[in-house]
Amino acid sequence: YGCTNRYLLVRLRNETNELARVVAALTRRDATGTFGGDIRLELIREAADVANFAMMLADNNAQATDFVEATKPRRTRP
Repeated sequence: YGCTNRYLLVRLRNETNELARVVAALTRRDATGTFGGDIRLELIREAADVANFAMMLADNNAQATDFVEATKPRRTRP
């Protein structure tokens, strides 16, 4: 992506704050019984932004073999 970890982390924090703002607005509207599709669509968009920046950060820091190893199921002790 060509972005530094620092940049991606700042953007991830910003997007997380935006997501929290939308969730709070949705919660307030839900409590009053009035909310429209626009806020729900905004929630989906902000959640996608958070996920995208989180994955870019993960991609910046993972080798292909590391990713395969990290996604293998972990053994649990009995």
